[in-house]
Amino acid sequence: MKTLFSFILVCLASVQSFADCGASGIYVWPATNSSISEMPVITVEGYYIDQELVRKIGKDYNLYLKSANHLVRLIPVEILEGDMYLTQVVLKPVQLLKPDEEYELYTSSFPKKTTTIPETLELGIPKSKWTVRASNDKSAPVFTTTPKWIKSNIFYWGCGPGRSMKFEFETKEVDNFLVRTTLTNTADSSKTTYYIAATEGIISVGHGMCSGAFIPKEDVKYKVEFSLLDGSWNKGKTVSCELVYKPENPY
Repeated sequence: MKTLFSFILVCLASVQSFADCGASGIYVWPATNSSISEMPVITVEGYYIDQELVRKIGKDYNLYLKSANHLVRLIPVEILEGDMYLTQVVLKPVQLLKPDEEYELYTSSFPKKTTTIPETLELGIPKSKWTVRASNDKSAPVFTTTPKWIKSNIFYWGCGPGRSMKFEFETKEVDNFLVRTTLTNTADSSKTTYYIAATEGIISVGHGMCSGAFIPKEDVKYKVEFSLLDGSWNKGKTVSCELVYKPENPY
């Protein structure tokens, strides 16, 4: 009876944790109402149930950037799978956008026949819009200070632990940029790659209590690789370091 009671408590806790985390979510980068280049990088990320939805971009439906006088299809360049309930699709326009125009993200079905007009779809993808700035940036983004490890943490929350390895860096990039991050287990060579939107000079490699790109394991040695991708598809050189994940519990 005692064992059964304990089992019920665990089940109830699991259900509550799932409810606290939620079961779906779609996130778009860059942030809405910001500016983008004429050939921007757009990412759409799906959480848990919505992972399958974002995987179908370009297969079951199309995403477009639409202005008052221009419609441009977005094509998937990469589909990246996070370690914990996240899928990221990296998209690129098939042609240049028009400077000074405002574009919004638009979802459409595939036409069933050549004479069929595509239908507008409401799939729960956040309404996002951007203003295009004239740009002829062809220079590769660089780290002016190579990412340096500063701390590793583990946090215990209601839905479960969150784990992170934090790195500080500097760059002269002022517009939208992402950090392509690869975490490789040096013992078995398993690895995960994901684009991280770094904030305030900090790259956080890990996961929260409900989801995340990476799941570092305690006492495991990792190779961590970083490279910059700016908002015009210019790519920087890859830098790397190795470290063992030994988190500090802040509580």
